Amino acid sequence: YLRAYTTPAGAVPGNILLTAAGGGTLIWRNQWATDWMKLDPGVYTIAATAVEGFVPPSPQQVTITSGNTTTVDLHYQTLGNLHVILSPAVAGTITIDGDRVNDGGFFSPYPAGSHQVCFGAVAGFDPPPCQTVNVAANRASVTTVTGTYTANAAAPGETGVGYLRVALQPAGQVPALIYIDGKLRNQWALDWLKLPPGNYTISYSDVEGFRAPSPQQVTIVAGQVTTLTPQFETLGNLRVRTNPSVSGTITVDGVPINDWSAWTPFAAGQHQVCFGAVPGYVAPPCQTVNIAADRTKLTDITGTYVPS
Repeated sequence: YLRAYTTPAGAVPGNILLTAAGGGTLIWRNQWATDWMKLDPGVYTIAATAVEGFVPPSPQQVTITSGNTTTVDLHYQTLGNLHVILSPAVAGTITIDGDRVNDGGFFSPYPAGSHQVCFGAVAGFDPPPCQTVNVAANRASVTTVTGTYTANAAAPGETGVGYLRVALQPAGQVPALIYIDGKLRNQWALDWLKLPPGNYTISYSDVEGFRAPSPQQVTIVAGQVTTLTPQFETLGNLRVRTNPSVSGTITVDGVPINDWSAWTPFAAGQHQVCFGAVPGYVAPPCQTVNIAADRTKLTDITGTYVPS
């Protein structure tokens, strides 16, 4: 049996991801928690999707043994918010702890703690000095920093760089975090971010109600603009209940997602939902469901167990 919970309790609607025993692709299970989910004995990898305002836990291995219950705490790190303003509104490259995060401005959830914010060269202006800021582990607070550029007609801009633009789709709906080579950059978009020429891996956090696209490899060329429009998959919502409430294992397309019941964002399309054996009952037949690609719609089904 596997019991897994996201914490802080009641605050993190992450989806739980699990491999088949022995490795393979992480597959979405239930949201928030798994309740005494029955699994074949073996070694699994467990992880959890990103949730806005938090850093998800790193994947970890769990060993399921026959007749025993394995409990896993999937602890999320609470982020703060960091807002960097450039005055006047110039196309300076903002770096945080040495990593380029965006040009022109920055507003994103960011790990708590002390960070150094620096400001890139802009033609016709002298950049401000770096500033050290402390971001609180509080999703409701915003740490704001203003970098004030001073006019100087002789000041050079940055040369020998390329430009990366990222616009998440569907437009205006996906507040995902954007990563370059595994390091957090901006939320929502990248605006003409200057980067040295070279190869980079661009990846994205999941967002509740959406599934992030796979990471992309890009090559930045000096003087050229590379534009990405990654498409996030819009999920529907699936709720499955057992009647009476019994410990049947609910499977979707042959994959166990939880015992007793399930309520989770799920890929749109046609799926087969089945119900596991429970002593003293005849399990209900499988049901085929169609889940709409609509975050506001719930596909709700019940499997009725009959006493044997």
